[in-house]
Amino acid sequence: MDALFDNISPGTAADKIDWEDLYQRITQTEVQPAAQPAPVRRIPHPMQKIAVAASILLVVLAAFYFLRPSENTPETKQAQTTPADIPPGRDQAVLRLADGSVMVLDSTANGNIAEQGGVRILKQADGAISYEPQNGQAAANLYNTLSTPTGGQYRLTLPDGSKVWLNAASSIRYPAAFNNQERRVEITGEAYFEVAKFRNLPFYVNTPDGEIRVLGTHFNVNAYTNEPAVTTTLLEGKVSLTSTGHPQPVMLQPGQQAQYQLPGAKTQSYLAGDIRVQKVDTDPVIAWTRNAFVFSNTSLDAAMRQIERWYNVQVIIKGDIASEAIMANLSRDIPISRVMHKLSLTGHLKFRIEGNKIIVTR
Repeated sequence: MDALFDNISPGTAADKIDWEDLYQRITQTEVQPAAQPAPVRRIPHPMQKIAVAASILLVVLAAFYFLRPSENTPETKQAQTTPADIPPGRDQAVLRLADGSVMVLDSTANGNIAEQGGVRILKQADGAISYEPQNGQAAANLYNTLSTPTGGQYRLTLPDGSKVWLNAASSIRYPAAFNNQERRVEITGEAYFEVAKFRNLPFYVNTPDGEIRVLGTHFNVNAYTNEPAVTTTLLEGKVSLTSTGHPQPVMLQPGQQAQYQLPGAKTQSYLAGDIRVQKVDTDPVIAWTRNAFVFSNTSLDAAMRQIERWYNVQVIIKGDIASEAIMANLSRDIPISRVMHKLSLTGHLKFRIEGNKIIVTR
């Protein structure tokens, strides 16, 4: 439907239809010979009225379908290949091994891509990276780092079987094999975790100025340095959090979100390091793992930061509108022009593409 909508100029098909003539042709009574008496006028049955209405609707829909611009017309092709448009992000990442060697994963063939410390590193058919110990022995002191650029995302299966989704402009540092006491990783940016359950082997995520401890759970961590706070959202299980300013563990329940402000971040309603917990709708938080943007009363500047990271652009908001709330559910697989078009349908915002910049005005 999106494709059809983009190819229809509203009103074009309707302007080409003679509605009065169409109505008369549908509803007219057959003319009787002059020698015969005029037929008795009968009140139409309600079903006849419904049939007439359905006929008109069918004709209108057919008109829109057949009179819409073809996807193969020069005008449509030109619109689809506008030079100013910016494509969406894609699966791309760089893997830095313990020996310092670097692998560009989006251009690396599937299969066994490296071996280190008794561990095989595999690129699966779906592009995800996974680790496979050999002969039951693996070195736990060899660290790898997976990093995504702006406009990239990637998936990773850690040596313990835990799954990680890494958002744009993010990184995760982890050992090629975990030891027998704990599982510990470090992240920057945003990551979604589905942690394998090992009761006696706790899982730790180190974030800027804080730490998350879990045993087996699903949660999302947003730790971008240009966001006002580090945010942890729990979907399943339990996690506890600490920060430099709040060394006492704070426990989260499913559907709760914890935030703590980084030192030097923009002033908010609580002190840096203090952890605040609130109940949230988790769907917008992890929408990016389904390749979607879900803005639910999201401030314009917060939404545009997501746009910047995924499309690798700079967004400039003009006027006093940065704090205005927007609502939208959009695919991340479409060019930025379509994203901007959909966000402008409310009539309150205007978007303009200038090279690698998006200008937003009222």
